[in-house]
Amino acid sequence: MTGAGVFCVLLVAAVPASPGELPRVEPPCSYDVQVIEGPLMPNGFTAGLIPLCINNLGEVGGRASPGLAKVPFTWTAEGGFAWVPMPSGIGEGWVVEMNDNGWLLIQSHVSPGGDRGYIVPAEGRATAEWISILPTGTSGYSYTRGINNLNEVVGHRTSPNAEPGALLPYAGFKWSPEAGALTDIYIDAAGNPSSGLLRINDQGVLLGWSSLGGFSTFNTVSHILQDRKVVTFDSEVKGGGMLPTDLAADGSGVVVERVVEQGPSGSDTKQYSFIVREGNIVCELPVLSPYPSAVAVGVNSSGVAVGDSRSGSAPGPVTPLGTVWFDGVPYSANELAGFLSGSSFHVTSVAAINEKGQMVGYIPSGGRLAVLTPNGVPGDLDCDGVVGPADLAILLGAWGREGTRADLDGSGIVDGEDLGVLLAAWGS
Repeated sequence: MTGAGVFCVLLVAAVPASPGELPRVEPPCSYDVQVIEGPLMPNGFTAGLIPLCINNLGEVGGRASPGLAKVPFTWTAEGGFAWVPMPSGIGEGWVVEMNDNGWLLIQSHVSPGGDRGYIVPAEGRATAEWISILPTGTSGYSYTRGINNLNEVVGHRTSPNAEPGALLPYAGFKWSPEAGALTDIYIDAAGNPSSGLLRINDQGVLLGWSSLGGFSTFNTVSHILQDRKVVTFDSEVKGGGMLPTDLAADGSGVVVERVVEQGPSGSDTKQYSFIVREGNIVCELPVLSPYPSAVAVGVNSSGVAVGDSRSGSAPGPVTPLGTVWFDGVPYSANELAGFLSGSSFHVTSVAAINEKGQMVGYIPSGGRLAVLTPNGVPGDLDCDGVVGPADLAILLGAWGREGTRADLDGSGIVDGEDLGVLLAAWGS
């Protein structure tokens, strides 16, 4: 499942020392696993599903392929699979992000016009009332990337300062229901003409990027924007640009970064992933052997990161392996889910994780998705199925620590409240 020891160490040679290490995080005792198939279509085939996001209510969003087109969908444990109705004139789309209020961000390719981003308020989901980032009939590209629980949206679009007919450079934007219009946000850093925003959390912290051209892994510089200050991440780690991927919801500034290193041949690239806090690299996320590349795409406020281990263009196994990093230690998503080796249920990537630790992964066989929900009896710290003296000993041994399984109330520290939870579950 994983190598021994804790791999999350400071890379002081690459950046200044981190102000603090990640909190200790341990895998839950087990997971409840739901494998979801797409609906049966009139042609007799099942629509393939690709998950892209999961909110804190456990709702999943992504794209379904009932044929050649890509169609947005959502899924919940209570309501099951649901298509997202699309407005007239939009032939395809996919849910790229969602918040806990029922709002969706949808990306689409419109012809003519190109790539377009849309905001779908909760009340517009059933009626196909989408808000377009760019007015109908205008040229240029737009991308919706992040939304918080204040319904504030960020992304990037072709800059208003671009030459007529040009698609570059990009400019970041922020949209809010109160303003009802875009506010362009430019990140003037390192002389890069293009910039954009990827995430916004409930504290208003922004995760952004700038580059010489588009959103590229080779020349992108990452930034955190907070209180009118910009923190720029080192872009020289491993010799490649730093591509931001996710921002923690609690304002802690934990993000996952990807760096691409190009080999001598120009094709044997390797990817590295890091967890960053306050602009400093806290740790490099290791791969699951024998894969050479770690590609992390999501992180929650506990510092649990998700993604995959892969070979890419470098030598190694062909099929990627869904990977979850607890305290910087990599675990196979398939082993966490209890999928046996050789099973048709093989999670090749974990697309997203929410604040409760729920994850959604992709199973290529049949175009399925897997939802993993942490399971176990509250207070059963040794995972033996009953709360008793051994669990009390573990809790007392973790007293005052952060991020352990003994933090039963999720307050961030083990204290008297957790002791009360354990005693209330005694014998169960």
